[in-house]
Amino acid sequence: MAPPDMRTLAAVAGLLICAFMLASLVSTDLRRSGRKSAARGTVMGHVASLKDGVHTYAAIVGYEIDGKSFEQTDDVWWPHRTPREGAAVRLLFPVGHPELAYRPRPWLRVLSYALVGALGAVMIAILSGGV
Repeated sequence: MAPPDMRTLAAVAGLLICAFMLASLVSTDLRRSGRKSAARGTVMGHVASLKDGVHTYAAIVGYEIDGKSFEQTDDVWWPHRTPREGAAVRLLFPVGHPELAYRPRPWLRVLSYALVGALGAVMIAILSGGV
């Protein structure tokens, strides 16, 4: 039996990466499923990061639930400060866990699933000899 060629090995590695990415997406969605409460937060500032000479920013959102104040750093980092400081943003959190608040981004989730699915389909096509 001949050893697999580099193309096959790369496709298998790509398929494993797609499976890991899909598991990560599903895990996050399951953690965020169930009954949710909504809150309004205000962008209090931004956290900056410099990597490979590129500045990126994540919003720091402050919000109050039942008289307790919370701060949450956004999950998404942008090349510019967005939304602007002082802007009102919508947050969702599981009932009883306001510390787990996040900004809902349904289109980003749909795009993420579509991209992972498309990459997985390409890897499967390569493995089956179709590409």
